[in-house]
Amino acid sequence: ALDMGCWDLAARAADVPLVTMLGGRESETAELYKVVTHATVDQMAALAKKIVAEGYHRLQVKVGGNVRDD
Repeated sequence: ALDMGCWDLAARAADVPLVTMLGGRESETAELYKVVTHATVDQMAALAKKIVAEGYHRLQVKVGGNVRDD
């Protein structure tokens, strides 16, 4: 938090947007993802299809619930 506060102060002192001080925008949009949670295979497949139908292009699929089992 202190680091970002310093960057913010520097940007204000230079009268430039913080994003410019940090190197500029890489994109005008941000890619979002939705999580497919632990469930049966069929439930997870149905949820993934629903998420894709909502317009998401990225999914995070949670597999396993126990590190030892994974």
